[in-house]
Amino acid sequence: FKNLKKPYVIAEIGGNHSGKLNNSILGIKNAKKSGANCVKFQMYRADQLVLENMSLMPHVKKISNEKTQFERFKSLEITENDVLEMYKICKKIKIDFSITPFYSESVKFLSKYVSFFKIASGDINFLPLLEEISKYKKPVVLSTGMSNKKEIIEALKILKSREVILLHCISSYPTLDHQLNLRTFEMLKNFKKVIGLSDHTKGIEGAKMSLAYGAMVFEKHFLP
Repeated sequence: FKNLKKPYVIAEIGGNHSGKLNNSILGIKNAKKSGANCVKFQMYRADQLVLENMSLMPHVKKISNEKTQFERFKSLEITENDVLEMYKICKKIKIDFSITPFYSESVKFLSKYVSFFKIASGDINFLPLLEEISKYKKPVVLSTGMSNKKEIIEALKILKSREVILLHCISSYPTLDHQLNLRTFEMLKNFKKVIGLSDHTKGIEGAKMSLAYGAMVFEKHFLP
């Protein structure tokens, strides 16, 4: 990331595979065709992420038949075998591969396959996860949605031996253009790191404007 000459685009497939490996593979191939530099997925265990009776998130109700958020996450879990198959496809067609780990036990396994680790905004203060990730010689892309300067400083202390890219993020789905608050980049630039945007808007105007602030890494949700 240190020597980027042009924007680096991460196609965030996340849970858009609907729990089906074939959809994940299709997403990888389509991301490559679209010109993305990287595909990213999420690895979690539903029972470590949400309570079993948690209501569906509002934006999920529109697309899901599940009754609870736990059921939704459970249906989207990926296995180690899934990771291996996705990694093989990425290597074959030459696109970078990344995963956001949501539990510390997955990090050692993932370190063998990912080009870099992505840390979700909600986990910027999940210090045991950051400490585990810091053990492996992989770059780290860190989203900063809902965080404050103190939390960013604390995370960077733990990850001090790793290359860290800071992403500005508004944790709203979807994010309206007037909510983007791009002047946050002025604060992030003080950390002297490569910066970028985790973009939850429907269009690309926010990403284009972010270039003026020096953003070089862009993460955008991607449907297979």
